Amino acid sequence: PGACLAGHYPKVGGNACQCVLLPDNTNYLDNTLEWRSPNLEEFDANKTCSLLDGRSVLVVGDSTAQQAYATMVYSLRPAGCDHFQFLLADTLVHKRFGKMNRGDHWMQPFSSPEQASYPDVVILSVGAHIEREEDYYTVIGDVVRDIVALRKRHPEITVVWKTQAPGGCTKGASSEHPLDAGAKQSEKATAKAQRLRPEHSHFFGRDGATIDIMRMIGVPILDVRMLYGRGDGHPEVLGDCLHYCMPGPLDVLPTLFQNLLENKFAVQNCVNHGQVVDLISSS
Repeated sequence: PGACLAGHYPKVGGNACQCVLLPDNTNYLDNTLEWRSPNLEEFDANKTCSLLDGRSVLVVGDSTAQQAYATMVYSLRPAGCDHFQFLLADTLVHKRFGKMNRGDHWMQPFSSPEQASYPDVVILSVGAHIEREEDYYTVIGDVVRDIVALRKRHPEITVVWKTQAPGGCTKGASSEHPLDAGAKQSEKATAKAQRLRPEHSHFFGRDGATIDIMRMIGVPILDVRMLYGRGDGHPEVLGDCLHYCMPGPLDVLPTLFQNLLENKFAVQNCVNHGQVVDLISSS
């Protein structure tokens, strides 16, 4: 909170840093609610920087992706490695699907043959600005084809998929298992009770399906689905039930990114790239 009040933390991705001034948002920094796994080491900025080894990272997506970017930058800055950049691309494919379509196509940084260098790691996410399910999966199909094409031209680039920032406000943290909480909240909630936009209720199902698709083409996952249990981490009194208070529940991201680096972006259940493209094309 001190970093926010001192102006050292950016007010990015919605209302974000303003949460420290809100009397009704006192639980979002409760350390007893912090998600931890016995299978993951505690976050260590110096270790993460060492594992990153000078590689550059480009985070691409909407304002929720911008929040992820800011969280990682300010977690790693004390160790001196903030080789991160952000590219605004609300729908990744630069088409409008009911909400905003700010920014560029996610492939724009790779379109110029004269460019001196490319990012070593690209983290993609999409969802909040795509209302209809059929449009969402059309976008995923397009992105899959783009990823396959990019890796043929630049096999040295690692593409990572980040799950969506869950939408919907709750009065407290969910006591359910984190990977079930979002689905149960969506089934029981009404738009009035939980401030859900219609597409918010589809996020959990979209995440599961997209994880399966991305794993099949060998794309590692930055999986933040545990945040479905932290609907209390949104600045609801400011009318925002999509972005998270920062700092707050999103602070789990650096730990998850460190784990990806430790495992050298390993992916399970990989199959032939062409099979997946054919599968999506015929669906």
